[in-house]
Amino acid sequence: MTVTPGKLKPISIADKLRKGVSKTYWYVILKVENKTGKDRELSLSGKGLTPQLKNNPITVPGFYPSVTKAIAKQEREKNLINLFEANGKLDDGASKTIVVVFGNLSPLTNTLDLRIKGMANTLYKEGAKVFSEETELSIRFQRVGDEFDVTREKVYTKSKRWVVVNTKKVR
Repeated sequence: MTVTPGKLKPISIADKLRKGVSKTYWYVILKVENKTGKDRELSLSGKGLTPQLKNNPITVPGFYPSVTKAIAKQEREKNLINLFEANGKLDDGASKTIVVVFGNLSPLTNTLDLRIKGMANTLYKEGAKVFSEETELSIRFQRVGDEFDVTREKVYTKSKRWVVVNTKKVR
């Protein structure tokens, strides 16, 4: 799979019940292309690792249909789908544009390691033994600044790499 990540961006959505109140969501758009030569099954999940937050170092993305719709409108992406809707078959040569939305990202977050699971797992053989590797895509973002007015601070994409998180002996 070929994955092209976008930038980590904020979007503020007005509260429909409380006038003058809005909530900020953070999102990343991923373009996933299947250039493997075969149809592939996607079974995606994600999380954000925020190591600087000792009390809550893991943040989980959410479904947020109305936020996904607002992001699609803002980004002018007609076929944008949420991470949790992206599961199923991806034909060879096909692509999906996926958004990962965080609803409760702390303003103290300076480093976010976005982990996407379900795109690549590997079986390999060493002699007569067979092993299975669980692999996650890691996209690291760095924000410069303090916890005040975080939506105006610059966010940099630091790296994109595949990380092996677990290896099991199959036989």
